[in-house]
Amino acid sequence: MQKSLIVVGLLWSLCACTFSSGLGRASPQRPLIEPTERDYSQQLTQALSIVHKDEAHQLLGVIELTPNKTAMAVFTPEGLKLFSVVQNADGLAIETHPMLPEFVDPRQMLADAQLVNWPIAALRTALSVPWRVEETSAARRLWWHNRLILEAIYQDSIVEWQTVELSSPRTDYRLVIRAVSKEDFD
Repeated sequence: MQKSLIVVGLLWSLCACTFSSGLGRASPQRPLIEPTERDYSQQLTQALSIVHKDEAHQLLGVIELTPNKTAMAVFTPEGLKLFSVVQNADGLAIETHPMLPEFVDPRQMLADAQLVNWPIAALRTALSVPWRVEETSAARRLWWHNRLILEAIYQDSIVEWQTVELSSPRTDYRLVIRAVSKEDFD
């Protein structure tokens, strides 16, 4: 499961690293949601399919959520851990493998994982002007300075989704995330 979340993060980072705001400046890093804003523990495993500049990549990401920590790891199909990110009260710790492509930003992957998986209220609290997130019954859209940056389209409803597709209108990036498993812990 940890592998799927990492893969999801990796794919999302690909997208986030390559987009431009269209205003002549690159958008800054999005604020991360503090782990203490979650009141439950969960592990998510997700299969990731990333298409970037006509190249397709299959990965597996695993995210572990606790009230005091968010951890994400992304793996290749062969099981090679490309990176891990741990966010807690001490800050953000990132470990990367030498094979991690330069265009992949683990921190941005975590921000993308939060966009797809976190409750909308937590996203709205963490994002401040010039950032804005909108939600409908089957989509989330992330805006920066009134420019659409990322769009997440959920195959089903946002509440019980099995597949979601992230895309950036400003880049050749598309990420399809398929839920593999979700475990709640006491």
